[in-house]
Amino acid sequence: MEIDWLATLAEQGDIAKSKATEVATLVVKPELPLEIASRLYRDVEKGAQTFDRILSDMEDADGSDELLEAADALAELWSQLSVASANKLRELQGLSPIMIREASHYARGSDSTRAGHQSEERKVTGWQKLTEHDAIEAAVAEHGKDRAASVAYCALKAYDGRDSAEYRFWFGLFLKPAKRKRVA
Repeated sequence: MEIDWLATLAEQGDIAKSKATEVATLVVKPELPLEIASRLYRDVEKGAQTFDRILSDMEDADGSDELLEAADALAELWSQLSVASANKLRELQGLSPIMIREASHYARGSDSTRAGHQSEERKVTGWQKLTEHDAIEAAVAEHGKDRAASVAYCALKAYDGRDSAEYRFWFGLFLKPAKRKRVA
C-alpha cells in the first residue's frame, strides 16, 4: 500500500503548528515549573524524532522534490521548537541558553537527495516598520509557503531566553484572530 505523503505532511504540519503554539506560549512564562518545562522538552523531542522517521521513510520512497522541501521546512520547525524548549529548561536550571547563529537548511539536488548543507541566518529584519500583512509576507519570503509556520519561525527566532518586543510582535501575529482563524 502506497503512503499518501501529502496527507501525512498535512497531518504532521498540524501537529507541529500545535506544538509551536504551546512552546511559544510556555517559554515566555517566567515562573514556569521545571516539571512542565521538562515535559514540554520531552514532548518536542518525541515529536521531532517521530517526524525524522517519517522524513527518512519519505526520502527512501523517493518523494517528490516539492514534498521533500515541505518536509524539510517541518524538520526545521521541529529543530527550532527543540532549541526553544531546551533553552527554557536551561533558563530554569540557571544555565546559559543554546545560541544558534545559523539556521540549517538543506538544498535538494535533482535526484531528491540532500545535495549540500547551506547555512544562513534567516531572520526578518525591520519588523518594527511592517504592517501585519507585510510582516506575514516577509515571514513567508524568508521561511516558506506556509504562513502560520513562517510566522511561528519568526517568533521562535526572536526568542532568546527573554520576552522581547520582537518575540511578542511575531507571537501576537501568530495568534491574531481574523474571521475566527489565525491571521497567519
